[in-house]
Amino acid sequence: MTKADMVAKLHEVMEGKLAKKDAEKALDAVFDIIRSEFVAGRDVAINKFGTFKVKERAAHDARNPKTGETIHVAASKTVTFKPSSAVKDGMNA
Repeated sequence: MTKADMVAKLHEVMEGKLAKKDAEKALDAVFDIIRSEFVAGRDVAINKFGTFKVKERAAHDARNPKTGETIHVAASKTVTFKPSSAVKDGMNA
C-alpha cells in the first residue's frame, strides 16, 4: 500500500466527510509526529496496532561478499516493529 492508497482509503472510510487534500494533510501530520519521536530516540506504541522501537546497532566489521574485503560498519539506529496481538490475530484468522 502506498501513501496515495492510504489517502484514498482514509477518504473512503470517512465517507467523503474529509477531502482528499485534508486526508493527506492529516496523514502527513501523523507521520511527522512519529518521525519526530524516532529522531528523539523514543518508542511509539499505538494501541491495537503495535509498537515501533528505536534500536541501536553496534559498530562491527563485515565482509563484502563480492571481494571478500573486510569493511567497518559504523554504529547506527534503526526502527523495529512488533505488531499487537489484535493485528497478529487478524492476520492469522
